[in-house]
Amino acid sequence: MMIRMFDTDRSGTINFDEFCGLWGFLAAWRGLFDRFDVDRSGNISLREFEDALVAFGYRLSPQFVQLLFST
Repeated sequence: MMIRMFDTDRSGTINFDEFCGLWGFLAAWRGLFDRFDVDRSGNISLREFEDALVAFGYRLSPQFVQLLFST
């Protein structure tokens, strides 16, 4: 799925430039994960997940956050 996302010429493969785009995308997600994995456990806890949602401007009920987290 990710290969298809970055296969801009729709060749079914990714060339070097497309790979660089994919690598940058993954690095950005890793940075975001690390930002919210405050205890450096390698996992996002419910509290860290709640903090991330608030940082992105989401104001959700605790029950809905728990449902999202569980899913």
